[in-house]
Amino acid sequence: MIKKSIKDYPQLFTIIVLVSIILYACNKNYEVLKNRLQPDIIVDPASNEFRGVVRGQLDPEYFISRGVKEINRDRDRDGILNSSDNCPSVFNPDQVDTDKDGIGDACDTVNDDPDGDGIANVVDNCDNTPNPDQKDTDLDGIGDACDTNTIIDTDRDGVPDSRDNCPTVSNPTQADFNNNGIGDACDAAIPPMPIYKFVTLLDFDGFDLTCSNVATSSLNYTFSTPGYYSPSKMTPIEIKNIVDTVRYYYRNFPVTITTDENIFNAANPYYRLRVVINGRTDCSGCGNGGLALQDMFEWAWDIRDNPTKYANLQNPIYPDCNPAWVWDYALLYDQRKIAVTIAHEMGHMFSLRHQAGATCTTCNEYSNGGSSPYTPIMGGGNLKPYYDWHVGLGGCDYSLPCFSDGPIQNDTLILRKIFSK
Repeated sequence: MIKKSIKDYPQLFTIIVLVSIILYACNKNYEVLKNRLQPDIIVDPASNEFRGVVRGQLDPEYFISRGVKEINRDRDRDGILNSSDNCPSVFNPDQVDTDKDGIGDACDTVNDDPDGDGIANVVDNCDNTPNPDQKDTDLDGIGDACDTNTIIDTDRDGVPDSRDNCPTVSNPTQADFNNNGIGDACDAAIPPMPIYKFVTLLDFDGFDLTCSNVATSSLNYTFSTPGYYSPSKMTPIEIKNIVDTVRYYYRNFPVTITTDENIFNAANPYYRLRVVINGRTDCSGCGNGGLALQDMFEWAWDIRDNPTKYANLQNPIYPDCNPAWVWDYALLYDQRKIAVTIAHEMGHMFSLRHQAGATCTTCNEYSNGGSSPYTPIMGGGNLKPYYDWHVGLGGCDYSLPCFSDGPIQNDTLILRKIFSK
């Protein structure tokens, strides 16, 4: 038997050699591609940050340029890097976190808002009852939507009886002008006034001034523009507060302060005064806080008692023709300002002048009574929380000089003198 080697088959030998070369080349290319396509990526387990390549000869930038670093930094590929993603392993590009616990809704296994009202239980006053407004009328920490305690609000003003300063009278603003704990709407601290000789009507209902203006002398005129003065826009409760406050200021003097036209009409015309609180805007003096005729009663009494002296007067000063005026809109419908302005203008009618002048060197005296704890009623401004009658610089007006050593005006003594007549 003749032995033959592969060399005896040149064609087969050639084929084997070529196949071997091809297989060798393929194996080498596979190793290169393996190193390129399947590198061991080093990733920081704490931050998921790319740290480098273990196997392969390629620069890490090769992979960075192809997004490998970014892929590892954004595990769920939602466009939010792992370090900022509130669900790094769950796709949630909107990053919604309803309960604000730092874990996105897409992967939050704890429901911190079971009632779905958008308020996390940690701050929700009704954990299992939707109440996005969190209303808690009785301020007990339990929202009205789930509060089992009976909320009693007898007057239905939105304020529970437990903290309502007028539980049987509706007063949603809880105004308490004298700070005695009893709301103005039901405060009887200032009792009804008796009927004195002097009567002042506080007229909030509108008034038609019909007296004519005949200017034959300085004392022969109607002080204000004739015509109709529209009603005040103050509410009944606000009117009550204002009237009670004016009564408080005049509590130590014999003058009846009322809103009853019948009481006014029954009084002596020379001892009655009308104060019109109105909203008219087209008259002389309209828009001022208030306006009054200085010394009106003393002029009227002098004319009445000395007819010969004033024989030539065709239309002498008469109280009913010269009411005091207060414009509610000019005082911004503020109850306190309206009340003190009424008292102030009444003071002028009762012969009180400004407590110092608005432009003189004693403005401190005018605006806040100097070191006193209140603002003078016959002064101005609102620098202190209380008003009252004052003893201090006075006896002058805006147009008259007033100096630091000027006359002293004792409001109480002057008022007592007037009311004794």
